Amino acid sequence: MKVSHVRRAPTLALFLCVGGLGSSTSPAAAQATRRPDERQQCADDAQDAQRLRSAGRLVEANAKLVACARSECPITVRADCFLWQREVLRDTPSILVRARDVKGNEVRDVLLVVDETRVVQGAGNQAISVDPGEHVIEFAHPGATRVAQKVRLEVGQKNLVVAVAFKPAPQAGRPLRLDPPNDAVSPPNSNGPKGLALPTPGLALSANEGGSKTMLPWIVGGVGALGVGGYAVLYAIAKSQNSALISDCWPTCSEDRIDHVRTMYLAADVSLGVGIAALGTATYLFLQSRSSSAEEPPAQSASYVIDVAPAKKGVFARVSGAF
Repeated sequence: MKVSHVRRAPTLALFLCVGGLGSSTSPAAAQATRRPDERQQCADDAQDAQRLRSAGRLVEANAKLVACARSECPITVRADCFLWQREVLRDTPSILVRARDVKGNEVRDVLLVVDETRVVQGAGNQAISVDPGEHVIEFAHPGATRVAQKVRLEVGQKNLVVAVAFKPAPQAGRPLRLDPPNDAVSPPNSNGPKGLALPTPGLALSANEGGSKTMLPWIVGGVGALGVGGYAVLYAIAKSQNSALISDCWPTCSEDRIDHVRTMYLAADVSLGVGIAALGTATYLFLQSRSSSAEEPPAQSASYVIDVAPAKKGVFARVSGAF
């Protein structure tokens, strides 16, 4: 029994040694176990980066180099991509936006659009990478009109300061003046005070009511047209931002940027729905006004002429004829 116990000890030690060797994995073996499609994708990203770099599209080339330098790629591809990325970052120009609002205060919440394709949010007071060459850059800020500037950047030019001064957005038009201007000339043979001769109260009320019914379909139709136009603008912006996500950071984009693109698409759909509903309502109101006007008999037979002439501070209107 004692001799048998001595003979089994080397066998157990040999088993543990072989098991330990079989459980260890070398880096080369880990590289070999990677899926072929991952290795091919890494090689494709590296080739695309070189093609984009040769075309001067350094921002997109950097995104491809980040993709092929990730840990899932073969070590030889990663080494090349790390080296190329350093060179691309060195050659990529950048701008530094200094934006001020309508009150002259420095702002950071600036929307930047490069050549109507690439969108950058919160671009105020930070370096933004831009491809070398000439670009048209638009700047937007809430409550202000958009500002567009042409910028030319050389290879390796860093932190070119771009100053932007926003102006107030145009307000809605003022309501139409109902009182006559002071410098309006009284019509000939007018016994009343200087100004616009008004018709009798009964005629004024009738004309006002008819004008409201006639203008309502056009007002609602204008709302519908704005809704459809807003859909086109919002959809174009959402599509541009979506393309920027794909080229800049996909599939590692932050959830905030992805949610913003989804919100833009949703706003476009809502605007389209409002526009279609308003246009349908305007069509119904227009048909109703035509049918009601055809059924009502004319109040009286009258022939009159309306003359409109410009004045220094407005317009002068004159109504003449038989009422």
